[in-house]
Amino acid sequence: MTRLKHRLKGSAFRSRPSGTVQPHRIIFLSVEGKRTEPHYFRGLNRAIARGKIPFPRCMIQILDRHDDNADPGHVILLLEEYLDLRNEQYRIFPAGFRKECKNEIHKYFRGCLRAEEKIKLENKAKRYGISLKDLRELCGLATDNDIFGIVIDHDHRSDLKRHIDYCQEKGYNVFLSSPCFELWLLMHFVDIKAKYNLVDLFDNKRVSNQHTFVSRELSKIAGTNKTVDFERYKDKLLTAIDRGRQLETDVYALLENPGTNLPLLFEIISGERESMWERLPVGESAAAEDDCG
Repeated sequence: MTRLKHRLKGSAFRSRPSGTVQPHRIIFLSVEGKRTEPHYFRGLNRAIARGKIPFPRCMIQILDRHDDNADPGHVILLLEEYLDLRNEQYRIFPAGFRKECKNEIHKYFRGCLRAEEKIKLENKAKRYGISLKDLRELCGLATDNDIFGIVIDHDHRSDLKRHIDYCQEKGYNVFLSSPCFELWLLMHFVDIKAKYNLVDLFDNKRVSNQHTFVSRELSKIAGTNKTVDFERYKDKLLTAIDRGRQLETDVYALLENPGTNLPLLFEIISGERESMWERLPVGESAAAEDDCG
């Protein structure tokens, strides 16, 4: 992967609402969209934190970015920027900032600077367009059980297999919707397999200036396909998971077929899988659920 300039945007961590449980694990996701996917997963995260959905305690953290680059390669690079920071590799920062403040950066992320030194370094970072405080808080969200993955659309890209192969080699989860994430949203409302021609779904032809076939169908039912109010989806989530399992969920098979492997994300949350690549041995799933309370 060709490394670009710093893109990771630290999201200031907000305390979890009162009455919520602390997460057993955190699932870090780098997502393709800047609106639809973040709205959905942040709503899901709030529902899990408040015990509104019957899943073990976990936290879903979306990795924000400064730019609009959304192709799979850039989505992967954003995840790797976070992993570099988490592993005390600071290559994402401009060379000038690294050269000027090399020792201080390392001490800052380890929490070894005095208060006045921290403020001084944060002010220096701002001159380079970096919010060190937010990035440090983002890196501070960590458990020993964390999961890392990307959420991408098929969109008939010709280079998807190469990116999927790379993620498999690195151990990154790939949550792919074919043709697009809106298909997963539509599953909350409609029995996809019963209502639609699967070829039409996979082709997902543009039907207007605003819509493809799938986004138009979602817009008809949900009223919008970009801004997601998770409250409208929450009570339909388990149904969507079941409907998703009725279509293709193998990430490589999704290159040629409509469907999504997002149901595997919920198997990870529930402890049935450790990753979308490999199923836990029989008998460990129930134990994992017990551990999660």
